[in-house]
Amino acid sequence: MLESVHVGDADRQTPGPTIVLCHGFGADAQDLAPLAHEIPLPGNVRWLFPQAPYRFQMAWSAGRAWFPRDSEGIESFLTGEGFGSLAEIDPPGLNDSSRELIEFMDHMGCDPARTVVGGFSQGAMVAADATLRLPRLPAGLLLCSGSIIAADRLRRSAEDRAVELRGLQVAQYHGQQDPVLPFGSGQALAALFESAGAAVQFTAFPGGHGIPQGIFPSIAEQLGKMLELD
Repeated sequence: MLESVHVGDADRQTPGPTIVLCHGFGADAQDLAPLAHEIPLPGNVRWLFPQAPYRFQMAWSAGRAWFPRDSEGIESFLTGEGFGSLAEIDPPGLNDSSRELIEFMDHMGCDPARTVVGGFSQGAMVAADATLRLPRLPAGLLLCSGSIIAADRLRRSAEDRAVELRGLQVAQYHGQQDPVLPFGSGQALAALFESAGAAVQFTAFPGGHGIPQGIFPSIAEQLGKMLELD
């Protein structure tokens, strides 16, 4: 079972409004946890921040990855090479991470109808893939600085679930000068969900690879709509 950081009613095992956010490559479960305090929402919302299972050593500290899960693959991502052809690859670690994320949500008693799934960068890719695998779609999908990946498989999955995806709320944010995951790769991910009928709100912001404070009010608004918070 994935380790995680919880903010809110961590021990609650009954369905309720929940936000599950996956961190990016090289970070850990603590990385996004401050968002639970910086993006205030009304009501008793539980925030869950699962931790990627693969641990590797960087020059300055230990990091975590959802994929790949081998030293050669990690090296390609550390050099930036691995980010160049994401649309054409379907790394085994992505499949494993999507399955583990779904198992984690089930273990934590998440009611899909009252749960928003999302993440940042690599975590956004895992969240998007897992959403298309969930037996029941979530209340919404929050993607920050993500990218299309395994494009052929994800496109087929979206087409197969087009009826269910119709109206799924997707909030996506991407920096126009992103040097890690190009702006166009984020647009391609949005287009994939839009073509299947999802209601995609794509927000571009000036800047690079991150989640700037300037978009916090918009994220709060989108989460409130998805979870139907007062």
